[in-house]
Amino acid sequence: PIDVYYTSKVALEHLTRIVAASMAEQAGRRYEPGLKCIALDPGWLRTRLGGQGAPLSVEQGAAEVVWVLEHSDAIPSGAVVSGRQVVSTDEAGRSSKPD
Repeated sequence: PIDVYYTSKVALEHLTRIVAASMAEQAGRRYEPGLKCIALDPGWLRTRLGGQGAPLSVEQGAAEVVWVLEHSDAIPSGAVVSGRQVVSTDEAGRSSKPD
């Protein structure tokens, strides 16, 4: 059977790349030059959706958002970030963990 959750993550990764490419192509016209599109997986959070068995608090998930913002200069546009690492990259194949 098809894993719907996995399939949705692949679709999100692809959409992130498409938006990043469009933003780069239209920089200076429609988008501010240097603007990036980065997808973030904050982890499994204790929310109504995640349930009480999830290992991370909402505050820990928010800290992941702040971390990505603080390190966005080192993260390529089109990347997917999870666990403070770039886990997916743009078509150029760039992948690294920002300092």
